[in-house]
Amino acid sequence: MAVGLLMGLSACASLDGDRLRLLDRADTAIATETPPAVSTAETVTTQVLAAELALSRNQPAAASQRYAEAARLSSDPALARRAAELAMRVDEPDRALAMAERWQALDPDSLEAHQILGIMQLEQGAIDQARATLVDGVPEDPKAREAAIGRLGSLLQRQFPDRAAVSVMQSLTAAYPVSPAAQLALARLALQVDELGLAQDAVDQAIALRDDWTPARLLRAELLLAQDRPEAALAQYRRLFEAGERDPRLLNMAAVLAINTEAYALAEVVLEAMREGQPGLGVQSRVLEGDMLRKRGEYAQSLAVLNEGLENYPRSTDLRYARALTRLMLEQIDQAVSELEALVDEQPDEPRLLNALGYTLIDRTDRLDAGAELIERAYALAPDNPAIIDSMGWAAFLQGHPEEALEYLRTAHERALSDPEIAAHLGEVLWVLGRRDQARSVWETALESQPDHPVLRETQERLDP
Repeated sequence: MAVGLLMGLSACASLDGDRLRLLDRADTAIATETPPAVSTAETVTTQVLAAELALSRNQPAAASQRYAEAARLSSDPALARRAAELAMRVDEPDRALAMAERWQALDPDSLEAHQILGIMQLEQGAIDQARATLVDGVPEDPKAREAAIGRLGSLLQRQFPDRAAVSVMQSLTAAYPVSPAAQLALARLALQVDELGLAQDAVDQAIALRDDWTPARLLRAELLLAQDRPEAALAQYRRLFEAGERDPRLLNMAAVLAINTEAYALAEVVLEAMREGQPGLGVQSRVLEGDMLRKRGEYAQSLAVLNEGLENYPRSTDLRYARALTRLMLEQIDQAVSELEALVDEQPDEPRLLNALGYTLIDRTDRLDAGAELIERAYALAPDNPAIIDSMGWAAFLQGHPEEALEYLRTAHERALSDPEIAAHLGEVLWVLGRRDQARSVWETALESQPDHPVLRETQERLDP
């Protein structure tokens, strides 16, 4: 074929001038043949092939543009869906919205099309449109409706932790007032934005509609925790546990609350259930048991439990971290520091580990500057964490800057009023600054709930015997 083409080109090139002039004359020129029309189907196929080629070359933006063009030319909802997904992936909100609209128009019965379109409208700030789209997309069948609303609630909770999502779900509860899923989703979204009253009303309504629904009762317990009512939350968990519920999240939270409220008998039963029926909770059950024993002052037993856990899970960060804390209580300072240093080497950007090592260095060794540097790194990563704010204040105090320390410690205390160690630190700084009545008030308030806390008791007795 190539030879023939070349011969043809040569023949054309050898035409004499007269013949060329003849061909140029209008009355003898041969009309150019009209190319065959390209069908829409061929154009769509070309665009899709080009898009897939762009994806194979790691060019998602080009692929998104090609798929959008294919979707405009085609009536296939699958192409519109693919175009919407790619537009979202490459952060093209206008294109994503247009493709979601086309998808929903081509497949008006698709629940997913309605939900994705509603999400896109929310991202664009079109809240009224989003409400209408999402309510309109809910299936009529009650079982399908509940599943759809539950899925939507999860999507909103992940992507829109704000008042707009609450507003959308309120529209759904108004449209479907007997839907437990809508009430539960509303409660979760309201809790996420700290609208505790609305969350309380919604979870109560969900339980009234479906009394034996474990997710709703678990959320009620979470709400009670948010309201700083740990004993009431524990009562919820106890009721579910005694009714035979063994949801892993329930077991974990029940054990944590039982330990924190010193309901040790319940904690032991729950921990046993975690070990027996939930293999995936093996690490967590041992960590919690080690914490419980440490809190009870049974340090040797705590170390034994954690060592046993590490025989089965030798790389567990949580078990190694818990063992370091127990070793501190046993005055095994060097071993605790080595354990924490190894963890920080493995996870240099984990604020909890940075803070634990830094605080240990400033409080239990002479490496004050090194510890303060680690705490500053933790603070840069998690500036709202009360424990880390407390460490910043305590480091400043030990470095001779009590006024600076006071600012940090007041903030930490405001965010964690029930933390006795933060209260001990704040009181000590107030005492050194001559504000002794304020110091006594802070200590006395903390002692009402934690009369035997070792750091709090030692601080008060040392400074104000």
